[in-house]
Amino acid sequence: MASTIGTFVPLHSSGVGKAYLSALPEDEFETRLNTLNLAPVTRFTTTDPETLTRQINESRKTGYIFDSQENEEGIACFGAAIVDQNNIPQAAISGTVPLFRLHDDKAQYVPHLLQCIRTITEHLRASGL
Repeated sequence: MASTIGTFVPLHSSGVGKAYLSALPEDEFETRLNTLNLAPVTRFTTTDPETLTRQINESRKTGYIFDSQENEEGIACFGAAIVDQNNIPQAAISGTVPLFRLHDDKAQYVPHLLQCIRTITEHLRASGL
C-alpha cells in the first residue's frame, strides 16, 4: 500500500473522502460536488457525479462507505466519518484491506469500523469538541 497516515487523498476516490462527503449536510455535499475535480486516480475511480451521489446517499443510510480500488489498485477500504455534536464531519477513518485478503462477506468489517467511530465520537463529545 502507498497510504500514509495524514496523506491528502481525493474526496471522490478514497474511503475517507467519500465518508467525509457522506456526512456533510445534503446542500453542502451538492456544493462540494459541483467543485470537485472527479479525475480518475485508478481505472476504478468513480468519475461520474450521479454515481458518486448514489454512493453517498447509500452511505448515509448505512453509516459507512466501501471503496474498491478507487484510490489504489488492489486495495479496498471501508470508511466512516467522525462528526461533532452538530453532526458536522470533522474527520474520517478507514480500514484498508488488500483485495487478496478481502473476505466475501464484506459486512464483517463494518461493525468494528462503526464501533470505532462511535467510541471516538463519544470521547470528542464528552470533551466538548
